[in-house]
Amino acid sequence: MAISWILSELIYVLIFIIIGTYLYYKIYVFNFWSKRGVPYVKPMFPVGNFLDVILERKIFGEIFAEIYFKYKKFPYIGTFSMYKPNLVINDPDLIRFVLAQAFTNFQDHGYYCNEKNDPFSGNLLFLHGKKWRNTRLRLAPTFNSNGKIKCMFAIVRDKGYALEEFLADKAKNKNEIEIKDIARCFLIDVIMSTAFGVESNCLKDPKSEFNQCGRKMFSSNILKNVMMLFVPEILKIFSIPYVGKSEIFMKVFKTTVEYRKVNNIVRDDFLNVIIQMMENGYVDYDEGKKSDVQTKVKKLTMLEGAAQSFGYYLAGFESPSTTLTFCLYELALNQDIQQKVHEEIDMILEKHDGITIEAINEMSYLQMVILETLRKYPTMPILNRICNKEIELPNYNIVVPVGTIMIIPVLGIQRDPEYYPEPDKFIPERFTDEEIRSRNQYIYLPFGEGPRICPGTRFGIVEMKIALILSTIFKFRSVTLFLQMSSLYKNSIEQ
Repeated sequence: MAISWILSELIYVLIFIIIGTYLYYKIYVFNFWSKRGVPYVKPMFPVGNFLDVILERKIFGEIFAEIYFKYKKFPYIGTFSMYKPNLVINDPDLIRFVLAQAFTNFQDHGYYCNEKNDPFSGNLLFLHGKKWRNTRLRLAPTFNSNGKIKCMFAIVRDKGYALEEFLADKAKNKNEIEIKDIARCFLIDVIMSTAFGVESNCLKDPKSEFNQCGRKMFSSNILKNVMMLFVPEILKIFSIPYVGKSEIFMKVFKTTVEYRKVNNIVRDDFLNVIIQMMENGYVDYDEGKKSDVQTKVKKLTMLEGAAQSFGYYLAGFESPSTTLTFCLYELALNQDIQQKVHEEIDMILEKHDGITIEAINEMSYLQMVILETLRKYPTMPILNRICNKEIELPNYNIVVPVGTIMIIPVLGIQRDPEYYPEPDKFIPERFTDEEIRSRNQYIYLPFGEGPRICPGTRFGIVEMKIALILSTIFKFRSVTLFLQMSSLYKNSIEQ
């Protein structure tokens, strides 16, 4: 009797909480934009505008591309991620304002970052505020300086030769292959060598723990991803880790760092940069010279150093492997473009007597193919920025409050026929120097823009060029392995 009474009371309490929460959303939360005179997309309790994402009917990029095209006449449009207001920015001039001109007001992504309970979330991608600025200043030259790229080029090329050998064997045996899995394995081998100083051999052993960890990260629960991107406070309140336990990466990182120290080994790679930040608090990019600013920066701990290497791992294999996969797919569909790629590769490799950094940099048409792939299939279909200081948008009578997430619908903008005629067609010539100069730079955003642009852009393109070159330079005349591989991927997409 007492139990049934308690249960009935609990049901009443639960109903009261649900009704109260609904009214709170209806009266207060979902009136946020209407009170400010901002047009907005009608939300649904309690998920806002993310019902199709949570039900896995659409991805983020599709949702915001649809919003972009439906409300394109507005420079901005209000939306909601659960209880939080978002402002979708459609106008390129406003995008420039958010990403560059008013960067100090919109510095952070607003992603989940909890270094105490989830230490590996404290990497460059997720970090906020001053700690992000200090880390970025020290790490950025690793991927932007020609010297560092040249030093790591040999590692990438060696992994490329292993990829070539692997594909040659598959072609010889006429095995079916999954392009994205192979691209991931190649990129993990590059990352583990440059960022952790170990040989992962994922191409030979796809069941490697390093490969499985990445797969798990990028196939995580969709609701968890929504919270990580838009409402990280929920993860923090309930101490739910996003990155989670990564003992194998910590163990490998610590072992390699200690081994290098004991044996006085210096290798010109990303791990050496992290070691310098752990030992000195700065990086010797300029022949041992350091600035006064660098000497005041706090040294990284072992755990913080491992987090930075892990961040490089997260950013360095999923996005490039997706781009490589779509690039091969488009080249399989467009034989004329494929032939131009072949001819450029043959001509430049003969000129430079093999694969050199100079040869890679000279392959302008191959680069146009990659850039067009990223236009049509951006790996980051939206960009997030969170307002950390109240600001009025220029030319519009609207004040953006602190905590508002600004969303840039990259997929929609890069598929807009106003900016890219016949957007569904694959046209690398959109990225000649002349065409690039003729466009607003804020309508092409696969790497972001402004001070928080992806620091690994140049290095990532070098990786992808090597992977494409060494997937295509042998047995073209008889077997055309490249076409065989990409056609297999095309068939898998259509199925």
